[in-house]
Amino acid sequence: MIASFYSVFREDDGSLTALCRVDPSLDVFRGHFPGNPILPGVVMLEWLQQLLESQGMFPVVCSWKKVKFLSPVKPGTVLAFRISTTGYAEIHSGDTLCCFCRLERSASHD
Repeated sequence: MIASFYSVFREDDGSLTALCRVDPSLDVFRGHFPGNPILPGVVMLEWLQQLLESQGMFPVVCSWKKVKFLSPVKPGTVLAFRISTTGYAEIHSGDTLCCFCRLERSASHD
């Protein structure tokens, strides 16, 4: 499932921000959950990984640490992915923090 980031920009400190609209026609919404569609957390992490790889940040993520899903994401929502150069990532919907995590690489890839 490919994310459609429509705006990607680097901050002065090297961190990255990208915007993506959650397409209401995604197949995942048919089963998660019927009558009350919510974007699965694993899809947010997949999109985060795609963004990291496409921008050359943390090209080999070996693990996600301290992943927290804090707010459900509905179809049509605009998400802001924010990734620091130190490996912290947050996903927001407006002022609401939906997910955060720490990215780690193996020592052989540092």
